[in-house]
Amino acid sequence: IRNTTEAVISGDGTIVVDALTVTATDESTLDVDAGALASTFLGAAGVSVAANRMNNTVEASVGGADVTTDIGNVEISATSSYEVEADALGLSAAGIVAGVGSLTFNDLSNRTAASVHSQATINSATDVRLHAFDDTRPVANSGGLAAAGWVGVAGSLATNITENVVEAFGDNADISALNGEVDVSATSQYDVDALAIAAGLAVGASGYLSLSKNEASNSTNASFRSGGEIQAQDVTIHAVDDSSFNTQSGGDSIALLVGVGASLASNELSNSVQAGIGAATVTTTAGPIDVLADSTSSAEADALGFAAALGLAGAVGTATINEVANETSAFINENATVNSAGDVLVQAQDDSDVDADAGGLGASLVAGAGLSYASSVVTNNVQGIIDGSGTSVTTGGLVDVDGSSTPSIDSEGVAFSAGKLAAASGAVSVAETGGEARAEIQGGATVTADVISLQSNANASPSTSSMGLAGANLLAAGVMIAESVAGDSSHAVVNGDISANTLEVLANATRTPVPNVLYTQFAKFAGEVGFEAAKTSGNTDAVVGAEADIDINPGGTLDVLATSTDNASPNIFDVNFSAFEIGALATSATANSNTSTQISGEIDAPTATVAATSNKTADATTTVLKAAILSLDGVLLSGIVDALPEDLPIPVVPP
Repeated sequence: IRNTTEAVISGDGTIVVDALTVTATDESTLDVDAGALASTFLGAAGVSVAANRMNNTVEASVGGADVTTDIGNVEISATSSYEVEADALGLSAAGIVAGVGSLTFNDLSNRTAASVHSQATINSATDVRLHAFDDTRPVANSGGLAAAGWVGVAGSLATNITENVVEAFGDNADISALNGEVDVSATSQYDVDALAIAAGLAVGASGYLSLSKNEASNSTNASFRSGGEIQAQDVTIHAVDDSSFNTQSGGDSIALLVGVGASLASNELSNSVQAGIGAATVTTTAGPIDVLADSTSSAEADALGFAAALGLAGAVGTATINEVANETSAFINENATVNSAGDVLVQAQDDSDVDADAGGLGASLVAGAGLSYASSVVTNNVQGIIDGSGTSVTTGGLVDVDGSSTPSIDSEGVAFSAGKLAAASGAVSVAETGGEARAEIQGGATVTADVISLQSNANASPSTSSMGLAGANLLAAGVMIAESVAGDSSHAVVNGDISANTLEVLANATRTPVPNVLYTQFAKFAGEVGFEAAKTSGNTDAVVGAEADIDINPGGTLDVLATSTDNASPNIFDVNFSAFEIGALATSATANSNTSTQISGEIDAPTATVAATSNKTADATTTVLKAAILSLDGVLLSGIVDALPEDLPIPVVPP
């Protein structure tokens, strides 16, 4: 589907009204369903496919015209609110061999824009509001079932791809609201869901494969761009991404002889959130100028698998993967001129929530195996900045430039296995952060205020948990690995022309990786590898650079402070009940961050405080509870270790 919805005022006309509302809205619904059924005595196969593609434009704008309101507001708004759903179901049944596959796919590339541009002039009796909003809900559901007397195999795939743009902006336009406010906001609030389920049933052998994935590279932008003069009592420019991305994958494989299955759920996100003033002149007569870029999005990946066989073996593997690399920026740049009667706030913040959960159960009367892998890697960058030699910011109050990154990250892998003869369980969980939080005045920008405060904050506490149980009459084996890495950096930097009573350049970082391993096995013979690791890295810097020209008024202060707190304290716990046990357990704790302050350039200040403070803790503990006739610990099970994923952030080296 490709639609365009426009509400536009253009040309060189003159419009005088009591109040003006320009609104463009699209609430379309796109729904496709597909099904396949195949049945025969010998062999049967079926495929079902459901796909949606959407490339819509919703735009509300004023361009070129002179607009004046005598009483009320000027409101320009664009709203997209789509319901997009793709459902596919496949069923296959046969006396000997049955197979089925189902595929669902949503591809969205929409634009939602509210703007004033092309040399337009707006004079409002009260407020001027530019709002762009998108709360589209893409849903992809895929399911498959194959049943046969001998072999049954089912597969399902569900995918969402979004490349949307939401923007509210002024571009080379003059706006006046001397008795009200100018409010510019762009909001993305997507709810994206992908679900894939598959099941195989057979007398001989059965199998399934389920895959669900979300890919997103969306842009949310609120700004004044090239040129134009904006005057109001106060000005608000907010860009917010409050979207959620959810993937679920699951399956069931049941057979008399052999049952196997695999499930994968993943999110791959690289979204952008920007709010700012570029190459425009912005003046407030009574209140503040508030520039905010805020990312509060969430990503969750869940996978669950079950395989059971009454005969030889039941084995299942599940994996959940989150890869998040978002950019959040609040800015004043490109020769902008800002004069505020109140405070000037330039704030970028990321409070995203990322979770990966994987669970698997394999069971058989002979041998059972359950494997799970959960990984969340977050490398978000957050920046608040005033930049450029031709850029100036002036206020009698506070200039607050903030970059804050406080994501919540969790990965959990759970694996269970049971067999009359043998059982094996493996769980690997990884949570890693490595982005940057920056608060900066760069490029010789001129900033004059009572108080100028730059604060960069990076606060990461990635959590991992690997848990499992293996039970068998004869042999039980397990591999449990949990690795947490907090590698965020925090930078507060001044390279500008500064005049103030107080200048604060503050860089703060708190890094607390939290891994957890819990494993239990019951068997006559038991073997295991257990590894739990916590690591911190990154830089915390507060800098007054060589290009800075700092003038602190009499009685004022200059504070340049960098503070970091790192705590890496893994504690592995193992429970083992077996007659004969061989294995290797290890914990690793590394605190490897850097903290520094620096001042240079031209500085004239009555009092200056320059301090770097680092608090690091690295403490690794191993706790083992055993009941065994013979126990051989500290044995390097190199064969098992060599088979582990090569790209783990911390190498696994049992003692």
